[in-house]
Amino acid sequence: MKQSIYALAIILLIFGSTACNSHIGNKSVKSDNTELFVDSSGQHIQRKLDTNLSVDADVTAPSNIQRLNTFLVIPVKIDNKTLETLLIANSKITHIDDYGDKGSSSLTEDGKELFIGNGIVNFQTDKFRKYVYQLLSAYKDAGDPFFNLDQFSQERDQDLSFMPHRQAVDEVKKNLTSLGISVYDKVETYSLNYKTLQTQEKALKDNGSLTSPKDGRITQKDGWSEEDDCYYMILRSGFNEIPVYSMDNGNVEINTIVAGTYIFACYSKKGFEYLSINNPYQKKTTDQVGLKIISAEEALTAVKRKYGNVILTNSTTINAIELNYVRTLINRSRDEFRIVPAWCFELKSVNIDGKGELRTVHSRVIIDATNGGEIL
Repeated sequence: MKQSIYALAIILLIFGSTACNSHIGNKSVKSDNTELFVDSSGQHIQRKLDTNLSVDADVTAPSNIQRLNTFLVIPVKIDNKTLETLLIANSKITHIDDYGDKGSSSLTEDGKELFIGNGIVNFQTDKFRKYVYQLLSAYKDAGDPFFNLDQFSQERDQDLSFMPHRQAVDEVKKNLTSLGISVYDKVETYSLNYKTLQTQEKALKDNGSLTSPKDGRITQKDGWSEEDDCYYMILRSGFNEIPVYSMDNGNVEINTIVAGTYIFACYSKKGFEYLSINNPYQKKTTDQVGLKIISAEEALTAVKRKYGNVILTNSTTINAIELNYVRTLINRSRDEFRIVPAWCFELKSVNIDGKGELRTVHSRVIIDATNGGEIL
């Protein structure tokens, strides 16, 4: 029973973290008959759109895009033996739970847990599960399933003593490539040194947030040291220098939900402390070539039109605009998807909850960049 609880905990862990917005460098890219002229100067849009609706956002995308392709993609089939060799080869397996077609989980003598199944891989060490996870998951915005890592924003891309951050990123990318997973070039990396982790733990303990909601116990590490230094990374897939949308998209009511695709990793001098892979895809074939792409401003007009007949009672701001490839269904099948270029808008509103406290709520709108229609 104890091992089954551990396995369920692994599955729940996949919902943690935060999506990244990556800027693309200054260069020209030519691939699959598609040409992008990339300008790293970027664009910022700031103005009031309607009552209680405004935009104050960077536009993250290659500029001067004229045309892009669409692709057909299929799920990556990860070899279980390769995965086990990478993550638990040096550990003794003490228990295996088989969930049939839903997957299986393994528990090792030294506290490592590995779940594989249904497009999901989730691995964690005892240290990550007990101590690091609770520090990363302490802050989460309503409506956003990923971690809010603002408290670690000063720890971006800093070198740790055991390995420079760029080398650690390359190591993680190399291992993912060995699993058949391609990774978008830009990786969001947080350098978590032991002093930062210890400070965060103390802050949570002092304000009562370190207490387990299940049994009221406090899980506190008995001393942090340089051995606990680690990099936390958020990785994405990508095609033609454009990242694949990492969040779920679609509509529950009309059964068009497509699961998000993202990779989270925690890497230390011992290797992976945590690895969560969610629904990776690989390109099967080019679908349509050279479709005309609308601008971010044209897509913004479509968002304004969407909210034109809605009375927004709370102040709502579009705070991020990014060009992504977004997965869409083909005849309701989950075996093959069409990915299309789309403008992805993140909206933030400040609401007052039942206790009279202010809460930040995130929502998203996706506009197909080939026709200006909303992807639902």
